[in-house]
Amino acid sequence: MPYGSGLRRGLAATEKVDPYGTFDVGLSQDFIKPDRGRRTARIDPINVFDSIYQLLDGIGIGAPQHGTRRGVVAGLSRGFGEAFAAAMHSRDQRRAGDVITRP
Repeated sequence: MPYGSGLRRGLAATEKVDPYGTFDVGLSQDFIKPDRGRRTARIDPINVFDSIYQLLDGIGIGAPQHGTRRGVVAGLSRGFGEAFAAAMHSRDQRRAGDVITRP
């Protein structure tokens, strides 16, 4: 739950904008397949209750600015580090079996 205590406002920055709080949620699910590695699906609803809040009152900038409205962010990701580590491990195993001879 992001919370803001209110940015400064007024000509001499002696006042504050009203404090605000929003409610965000995040859900993720990992999918692991031996041949393809790990995949992660994620969905993040933002500002679930659609709270309207003011970040800046417009003094000095010219227009009031408000925070993010309700929205959803989603994504799919793949663990590249795991694939790289598996490739390096198999390479090292091959090298361990090599016989090195010196003249």
